[in-house]
Amino acid sequence: MGIEIILYKLGALTKRESVVRYFKNTSWLFLDKILKIISGLFIGVWLARYLGPEQFGTYNYVQSFFGLVAAFASLGLDRIIVKALVDKEFERSTVLGTAFLLRFAAASVVFFLLLISPYFTNNTSTENHFIIVLAACSLFGTIYVVDFHFQSLVLSRFSVIASIIVLSISSVLKITMIITGQPLSYFVYLLLYDAIAMAILLTVFYIQHSGSLFKWNFNYELMLSMLKQGWPLLLTNALVLFQMKIDQVMLRNMLNVEAVGQYAAAVKISEASYFLPMIIVSSLWPAIITSKQLGEKIYLARIQKLYDLMSVMALSIALVLSVSAEFLVVFLFGDSYKEAIIILQIHVWAAVFTYLGIVSGAYLVNEKMTRKNFYRALLGLLTNITLNYILIPMYGGQGAAIATFGSFMVTYYLYDALDRDMRRHFFMKSKSFFPVHFLRKEWGKADK
Repeated sequence: MGIEIILYKLGALTKRESVVRYFKNTSWLFLDKILKIISGLFIGVWLARYLGPEQFGTYNYVQSFFGLVAAFASLGLDRIIVKALVDKEFERSTVLGTAFLLRFAAASVVFFLLLISPYFTNNTSTENHFIIVLAACSLFGTIYVVDFHFQSLVLSRFSVIASIIVLSISSVLKITMIITGQPLSYFVYLLLYDAIAMAILLTVFYIQHSGSLFKWNFNYELMLSMLKQGWPLLLTNALVLFQMKIDQVMLRNMLNVEAVGQYAAAVKISEASYFLPMIIVSSLWPAIITSKQLGEKIYLARIQKLYDLMSVMALSIALVLSVSAEFLVVFLFGDSYKEAIIILQIHVWAAVFTYLGIVSGAYLVNEKMTRKNFYRALLGLLTNITLNYILIPMYGGQGAAIATFGSFMVTYYLYDALDRDMRRHFFMKSKSFFPVHFLRKEWGKADK
């Protein structure tokens, strides 16, 4: 009976043109994500085997170092730009022009900071050279505001097609360079090619679909409004990115690049599934938001079920990867990466809190409590840095993995116990660790 009802509702939904458009748009985005994960996993693994732990460590370190500064280039404007385009308070050309100039200015500052970074770090000359190459990527990335134009029109296929073309050519070039035995520098310059090629294709698609970029213009009032709305998101996003990247930067500065390579290999496997909770939450969250109209009890019951689902998935994946870590690391990366085995067995359990954190993050946005996202991200980053500082000298990459696990537990779980508004979610998440009720299929009971 339940299946018939679901099929009936799905059939009714597919008759709505707007729903079909959103479904197609989401399908394009899903395809893009899947292709990038497949390419990143298989070609990334091949590249790791080819370069070896030391050079692979350098390759990942310069990207992590660049990422710490580049986090500010977006100014936290992504969602704000899309919202401004949808609201139509300003002309589309004005929104795009203002956003482009803002992001270009931010990218220029990032480029300058990375340009002078050699005077404040102990990086090698080769590492500094690679970081400057990556800094140029942020300048070309400013044209990516075109992607927000397509998002606002539910036409993400143009951006995805551009991404697939760049990914395909880049993958072929990367394979060719591995086969022909090219040096590490070629692979770093390939990242710059990706940024330039993506910028060119997005520009071409925009001109074909919407006209010239020279029609864009700047509005001072809109700029101030964007900056005012964007800075809290900028700080939160930057803190989250710092928490994700700081371990590799600290490993390089406290140990060596080979330790970064071992750690990066483990992380590549551990974080391969992180796209799953984002897709699931994005798909189910609209229905959960709607259920709030039926009462707070049903609303919270639905969120509990989502926590349960996240826990079941994350715990299952963590258990499988932990048990099969030795086989996976040796099979994928080779004997030279054996140090990554224990790192993977520790790091993979951080996924449990990451999955839960994506759900509570969506809740905070829905309840207009986004500042709490900033507070918990700040607490998590401080925890991560402190634990890394203590544990890396003692346990190396394994210490960094423990620090990641501990900081994610603080960010996405223990913080809730300290916050009066989120304490209920601390108990809900705790309950999800023993999801016997999840197996009883109570989705329907919550509606009664």
